[in-house]
Amino acid sequence: MKRYLRLTLFFCGLFLLSFGFAAYTNQLGPPLPYYREETQAGVPIKPAVVEEGTIVDIQESYSFCRQSGFSCADRRPLTGAPRQALNGKGSEEISLLYSSAEGWQVQWEDGGAELLIWRTKEGFCPEHTGYWHFEEGDRGNIEVYQGPAGSGKLGELTLSTTIKVNSLPEAYQEKVRNGSWQFQNRDDLQNVIDSLDS
Repeated sequence: MKRYLRLTLFFCGLFLLSFGFAAYTNQLGPPLPYYREETQAGVPIKPAVVEEGTIVDIQESYSFCRQSGFSCADRRPLTGAPRQALNGKGSEEISLLYSSAEGWQVQWEDGGAELLIWRTKEGFCPEHTGYWHFEEGDRGNIEVYQGPAGSGKLGELTLSTTIKVNSLPEAYQEKVRNGSWQFQNRDDLQNVIDSLDS
């Protein structure tokens, strides 16, 4: 009899503990954006707010450049008036200045000592937008795509020629098939197409 009484008391206690814990966490809600200055227990926590000494970097990268493995993401320190405008602001206030609707993300690093504001835009970066290269099309013809060599068919198809790749000298065929024949000038590109088509 005593054994059953102990088991009943044990399960009642377990139920009350579980119920109490659930009520406690439900009452508190999700954790606030705080970071600890140290990892030891008992050290006071402070809110993630930009201070005078906080390092703030801003970075824009481009989807096609990232997919092609180009290291052109521009991470740089935020300076001047835009940097000063962030002092005393937390993540929510910063998100009003750098809107997620425009693709911006706010990310705290190094335990809250650094802040990175970043976004990824579609396409190529301004530098790589001014490149074109040859690729072999589905019909075995030369096609011209926007973007530098190594970006494949990510960029816009700007021209589809009637020039057959297998009609070219072997060295040229290889350059077209591996996508390594690139141009930074539209006139140079057109001159090469004209010479191959003659």
